[in-house]
Amino acid sequence: MLKTRLLTTTFLLALLLLGRPATIRAENQDQVYDFALHLKQKGELYRAVTEFERFRFRFPADPRSQTALYEIIDSLFQAEQFARAADACETYLDRYPESQKRGEVLLIMVKSYFEMEKYEEGAGELEYFLAAHPDEPLKPEFLRMIGVSYLNSKKWSAAQKVFSELAALENSELSRPAGQAAGKLEKASKISRRSPFFAGLLSAALPGAGQLYSGRPGDAFASLTVNGLFTYLAVVSFQEKKYVVGGLMALMESGWYSGNIYSAVNAAENYNQKQEETFIKRVTDYFTPRFSWKDQENYGCSLVFAF
Repeated sequence: MLKTRLLTTTFLLALLLLGRPATIRAENQDQVYDFALHLKQKGELYRAVTEFERFRFRFPADPRSQTALYEIIDSLFQAEQFARAADACETYLDRYPESQKRGEVLLIMVKSYFEMEKYEEGAGELEYFLAAHPDEPLKPEFLRMIGVSYLNSKKWSAAQKVFSELAALENSELSRPAGQAAGKLEKASKISRRSPFFAGLLSAALPGAGQLYSGRPGDAFASLTVNGLFTYLAVVSFQEKKYVVGGLMALMESGWYSGNIYSAVNAAENYNQKQEETFIKRVTDYFTPRFSWKDQENYGCSLVFAF
């Protein structure tokens, strides 16, 4: 009798111990995933990433593991952790190449590259993807980003070709601005430029001349004044046989003179960069929505006082 009761108790305990882990495991899966979502919704992105990674590590076979990786990508991008976001995107695309979210993930990866100013890498990823998936629904947006990447890399001809391809697409709201951008790029060769070599040569001949040539009249005046002053002091010192003072003034003038030439070269390079950036902005502005009074059913004016 005692033996039978002992066996029964042992059997019941075994059932309890064997059944309980499955229950705990199921509860933990939901708890960990739901807690990670809760953190993301609250804006605690770093903690959310940690919880989603813990979920994927502990429950790799769970069907939500793929979604958890997407949430990691989205959280990292929102947290401006662009390098980590790009790496997570590559992992996602390698593991889930047929996912319905592959286009969205690729878009986040390329945006991450753009934020890191790795424009050519982003364009390469998109071109490779479109070659394998020519019917991708996000193709117009991908072409726009490829064109912008070439634009930021100052590859005007390549950008114009991509925008022309985008303009030829039917039923895309990006076709019209792409055509305008392609037309604007025809004028890329007419961007105003200054020669850094010529600017340096001008300032070598006359301090400040290179700065004036590069559109920096204030710097030109300062350079001419400082170099003229130290040259005058050096000459007067030597004429008065104050050789030590004259030598010191001449030494200081040599530094100002060299700096004047370097400043002229730098001014020309900055001028060219500014002109190119302005041109790039004008092209990308075609894709920027503009406010129109015609789009508004009701409009008015307001008066605001700021103190």
